[in-house]
Amino acid sequence: MYHLYKEPDIISECKKRLKRFYGTVLNFDDNGKLCPQLAIMKYLSIKMRSNNNIKAIIFDVGRVLVNVDLDTVTNKLFSDIDGDTPDEVFKAIITNPLMKKYMKGLISPEQFYQGLSNLYALNISYETFTEIWTSLFSPMPGMADLLKQIDRSLQLGLLSDTDPLHWTYLTKSFPHISQFKNMTLSFKVGIVKPNPKIYLLAAASVKTPPESCLFIDDMQRNIDGANSVGMHGIKFENVTQLTEALSEFSLLNISSTTTNKTSGTGYND
Repeated sequence: MYHLYKEPDIISECKKRLKRFYGTVLNFDDNGKLCPQLAIMKYLSIKMRSNNNIKAIIFDVGRVLVNVDLDTVTNKLFSDIDGDTPDEVFKAIITNPLMKKYMKGLISPEQFYQGLSNLYALNISYETFTEIWTSLFSPMPGMADLLKQIDRSLQLGLLSDTDPLHWTYLTKSFPHISQFKNMTLSFKVGIVKPNPKIYLLAAASVKTPPESCLFIDDMQRNIDGANSVGMHGIKFENVTQLTEALSEFSLLNISSTTTNKTSGTGYND
């Protein structure tokens, strides 16, 4: 089941409409099944959401467009460190001011490498560090095909908290990412999610008002950040769930996924 946010107002309106027909607020029956009226409410909710005038879809990258395996990095970089486990070390890195500066583009990859080396006594070359640091990504099965199914009249964009090493690797290794034209990257704009400013920049990159943008991310706090500026949001769980959600919004070209050559903006295939 997909999760669409900004839903309370829609459900409230559906209840108002149904109350005019049935004169009551409806609920599940005694067996826990949807009664016919609630089935109608669900249908109305979907129809109303499909008419939300969505003109752009903005994707997160990690754990949405590609898989991320943090264990690969922690086990290779920090397995020999005494005391904390590799997972504990990585969590400490994520919250370290050094990492925040790096993600915002305030320090170079070389400075980041040197900072980690000093903190954790890493005895590896910069080249080896780069190879390990970028080894956490792998394909998200089905995602490249799903992108080809999206209605080509829509603007497409990326919004990612990332760094120069990761981004260079991603664009070289995953064609479906390199084909995006509208990109909002934390290390280039100096802001990270869920700061509202980065969502506004992402909306500007696809030349679409926030209220007409749909943002897809695997983290609830980032969806909340998008909602705070008026965007719609889907919390990503898997490709099947996302496909169903986009289909319910009528945002896919179901009849022809590969032959539609409408001049879509934001993505080259």
